[in-house]
Amino acid sequence: MPGKDVFKTITTCIQELLPSITDHQINAQMSLKDLGANSIDRVDILLAVTEALAVDIPISEFTGAKTIGEIRDLFENKIKAIA
Repeated sequence: MPGKDVFKTITTCIQELLPSITDHQINAQMSLKDLGANSIDRVDILLAVTEALAVDIPISEFTGAKTIGEIRDLFENKIKAIA
């Protein structure tokens, strides 16, 4: 899936599920929890990004990802692996 902007997809999904957040409030060093996402919101965001990118990653693989940047890296690595 070359050309996919993973970070933009993540921010779009965050904004859809947390409408009070603007893209200017989101940076790669933040966690979803920093943005006010509860545990259900975080799972919903990850599932939405997984669907938007058409990548199959089990939610359990995200347990070590603390920041949005680390989440982005997981998605990018998976996309590279299947390309």
